[in-house]
Amino acid sequence: MERTVKAPADRTTPAIPSSPAVRTTPAVRTTPAVRTMPALPSTPAVMTTPAILSTPAIRTTPAVEIDNDFQIDIPEIQSDSLYEPAGTPTVLFRRQQTFLDIARDIDQPADQTTNQSSAVLNEYIPAVQTAQPIPPSRITDTAREQLKQQASMCITGPITDPLLLEVRRNHVMKDALGTLRYSQSDLSSKLQIKFIGEAGVDLGGLRREFFSLLAYQFSHSALTSGSPGRLTLRKNFVEREKNTFFYLGQLVALSILQDGPGLPVFADCVVNKILNITNGVNPNDLNPDLVKTLEEMTDASTDRELQDLYFSIYDEREAAGFILPSNIFKKDHIPLLQSALVNNMVLNCRDELDQFIEGLQTHDVLTIVRQEKLTCLFSGGKPPVTVADVRGLMNFKYREDINREADRETGQQFVRFLQATKGDGATINGITLKPKDVLMWMSGSTEIPAVGFHKQIDIEFGGEERVNTCALCVTLKHLTPAVEDPVLYFTERLINSSTFGDM
Repeated sequence: MERTVKAPADRTTPAIPSSPAVRTTPAVRTTPAVRTMPALPSTPAVMTTPAILSTPAIRTTPAVEIDNDFQIDIPEIQSDSLYEPAGTPTVLFRRQQTFLDIARDIDQPADQTTNQSSAVLNEYIPAVQTAQPIPPSRITDTAREQLKQQASMCITGPITDPLLLEVRRNHVMKDALGTLRYSQSDLSSKLQIKFIGEAGVDLGGLRREFFSLLAYQFSHSALTSGSPGRLTLRKNFVEREKNTFFYLGQLVALSILQDGPGLPVFADCVVNKILNITNGVNPNDLNPDLVKTLEEMTDASTDRELQDLYFSIYDEREAAGFILPSNIFKKDHIPLLQSALVNNMVLNCRDELDQFIEGLQTHDVLTIVRQEKLTCLFSGGKPPVTVADVRGLMNFKYREDINREADRETGQQFVRFLQATKGDGATINGITLKPKDVLMWMSGSTEIPAVGFHKQIDIEFGGEERVNTCALCVTLKHLTPAVEDPVLYFTERLINSSTFGDM
């Protein structure tokens, strides 16, 4: 019995050495969860959340008010799909007795938009005073004597040591301003002009010719903008930094005291600024195209026609700061628009004008100009020289000998030519002479100087035709019987003269 006792547990229990669990457990290597889990790339949560794109809160907030001054009207949006057009809100800024309205059509009925906007605009439309053009005027004898007296007190330098401006005929403004920049200690000396490459001594005639050329070249320079006779200064940072407008003002002040006519080329709004005159708005200061558009606005028969015209001058009104939507512009706003456009002619070049006015203070010239209200020295609306003006300056010196009748006949023929310049009688090849051209030929100036001529223009007679603008003396020769038309003869002589082609 003892022999049959078996202990199979001791021999057949291979638990420890044969456990294959450690070798065959593929948990770490074969777990597919890491490779096949699509959770991160396919999560549609961000793209499918419609709350961000179509926030329905807009439907419940038709208006937002901030401090009772700023209101945003937001249209109600019905959200039937994921994406809806946002539309453009109407933004209204309300201020006491003023307005600024920025509006867009947001698919509202036209009458609704117009009525809502008009209700705001009609609250207050500032009144605008419209002025008549500066009346044509001439310098009075009293003012002329005052300027002469000022010149005698301020221009005191020795005649042998003048302020010499040596200039090229085609660049008188550039050359003169360049010299004046470095001659600030010499402004009390007598002004003397020399044209480079030309013979001649300045006894007044070259000086008058110089100032006529200065006005012409200034009017056609980059320093100005506007239409002829209605000019303003052009905004010019570079020239302002160089004080060019200041030196220009000084040159004009010297012109007024020394045989020049001033600078009669400016628009009324600029003249009012120079003379410190408070006046209304003259719409004719604007360029002809703008004036025509404003007239068409006044005559427009429908609101649509009016608003189309208003839209056509977008750049001009934007530059003037006239911010008013086209769909609410009415005829009542035309005077306000005119005022904005005209005032912008001055405001746009305010710094340049201030610099120019400072230069005019030289020798207290501006003080006299303002006291006497001498608008004719700056206004482009100054009346032109007339036949009567030129005839009044002429002094015929007939000889008391056998030439007396021939002299008188020649003199009468010259006066007939002068009279023809009143109309279009003195015309050759489409070129028509005017009284100012005759004055330029005889004196070197297209205008009567602010202080007047120092003497009358002597008309003498001899065997050779001569013109001495410095001495104000013209010598006429007798016309031969071969000259059938004296008007045509003198017209041709003036057109072919050295002074005519410069202006």
